[in-house]
Amino acid sequence: MKKIFISIVTAAVLLLLTGCAKIQSKDEFYSTEQIESDKSVLMSVNCSEILENMDSLDSGLEEYIPEYGLVVEDKAYPIKDGDTVYDLLIRVAKENKIQIESKGFFGNREIEGINYIYNSSCGKGSRWIYKVNGEIQQPVCSDYKLKDGDIVQWIYVCNDKRSD
Repeated sequence: MKKIFISIVTAAVLLLLTGCAKIQSKDEFYSTEQIESDKSVLMSVNCSEILENMDSLDSGLEEYIPEYGLVVEDKAYPIKDGDTVYDLLIRVAKENKIQIESKGFFGNREIEGINYIYNSSCGKGSRWIYKVNGEIQQPVCSDYKLKDGDIVQWIYVCNDKRSD
């Protein structure tokens, strides 16, 4: 009797889990929502500092470094009220089919990697940082709420003294 009960519970849990999972194709995952807004920000993703430090780059990552280091060139993106730097980065990454890896949960997301270039991929102290309006921000990018006209720059630095 106990085995039957465990089997039924296990089957119910598996059914529940598979029913809750949303399986998407690559095209569905990378599709982006169209935002109608009169508010926008400029955003870029730049890893050009790596070009001067290729000897420190982890083996096999060379193919992910764009010719001039610009993963995403400056472009205006519409924003919604309440959008964060993280929300924008995810939308831009999907639009441009760029891989993103982050850590944390709920409202505490930190970026670990963009376009397969990770923190420490170019030696100790190398990492992704972001600036808003020219000022370096805290690593948690899901906290920073964007305002109309903000300029967001994701920059890969090869010798960030703050990580020592």
